Amino acid sequence: MRIGIDARLYGLEHAGIGRYVMNLVDRMVTDKQHQWVLFLAPHHMSKFSGQSHITCIEADIRHYSLKEQTIFLKLLYQAKLDLLHVPHFNVPILYNRPFVVTIHDILWHQVRGGSVTTLSPLKYYMKYAGYQLTVAHAVHAARAIFAPSNYVKSDLTNTFPMLNPNKITVTYEGIDVTNDTSRNEYQPDHPSITYVGSAYPHKNLTVLFQAVQWLKESAGTAIPVTIVGSRSIFLDNMKTEVKKLGIQSQITFAGYQSDAAIKELLRRSLCLVHPSKSEGFGLTGLEAMAVGTPVIAARSTSLPEIYQDAAIFFEPDDYQALAGFIQMLIKKPTLRIQMIAKGKQHVKQFSWDEMVETTKNVYQNL
Repeated sequence: MRIGIDARLYGLEHAGIGRYVMNLVDRMVTDKQHQWVLFLAPHHMSKFSGQSHITCIEADIRHYSLKEQTIFLKLLYQAKLDLLHVPHFNVPILYNRPFVVTIHDILWHQVRGGSVTTLSPLKYYMKYAGYQLTVAHAVHAARAIFAPSNYVKSDLTNTFPMLNPNKITVTYEGIDVTNDTSRNEYQPDHPSITYVGSAYPHKNLTVLFQAVQWLKESAGTAIPVTIVGSRSIFLDNMKTEVKKLGIQSQITFAGYQSDAAIKELLRRSLCLVHPSKSEGFGLTGLEAMAVGTPVIAARSTSLPEIYQDAAIFFEPDDYQALAGFIQMLIKKPTLRIQMIAKGKQHVKQFSWDEMVETTKNVYQNL
């Protein structure tokens, strides 16, 4: 088969989806029984050059743009693919050859309005109408849909009642569990918290900041927090909120960090807090577990499904409960040790190779 993959989001600069695309592409193209056509940003073209079973097409075309619906559409048709895999919902609306799509979540069907955008109302609602049309085309015209969790599968079938559930395959994402024997560097006398992700409103960082303030004022514990995130247009709002709460000296906005730097940060942390109100999978918590860091997560959307009993859960708006669990991890070292052991065991069931093999089987069946 001549299989195309829209790999414009390839790379860690594109956060969770970028990691998904990297692992999908890197593993898929080792199969030389098929011809692979990769649509890539210019700076990733050289990685796959010189291999006879791989064709690289430069596609320096921004997502969610008019050029995506026109110029990128033309590139797709010119490639004459037997099958196209678009690893996000943004399939060009006029593309009608066989394709499959990965829907990581449909958050914007539930979360909408002025609070989730920096655009003017006119631009926002024009863009939102385009989003709805694009997702509807992707869902109904795709030969198959991949979802990262049963939660997302259920969300899709509830949102699109005419959608056949059998069309959706759940492919859990993976975690690279290595034989890392380095010493855990957590110091009980200097507890700290890490958050990894964006600062979008649905990520619910407010509840973490409120918990930090409560610990400072009610328990006398001024615990430092490091916010790691590659991008967010809402970061300035978060900094303003932190200042209003009077905890700016405790919060470090570290920006983008390499995988190695994040692992070292997590090893020195009391825990990772994952307070999101909407998550299609929750890879950051699994990455924390893999390096021996306990996870405290909001009991919301896919997170209980993915983390199960390997995380400590709190209700998403209950900052006092979150603060209480942070205190428990500080005061009860045996609880922390127990959660570390559970986490390390739990992540063993998540495999990128298994995700790719399941995806490839769907290709073959089509």
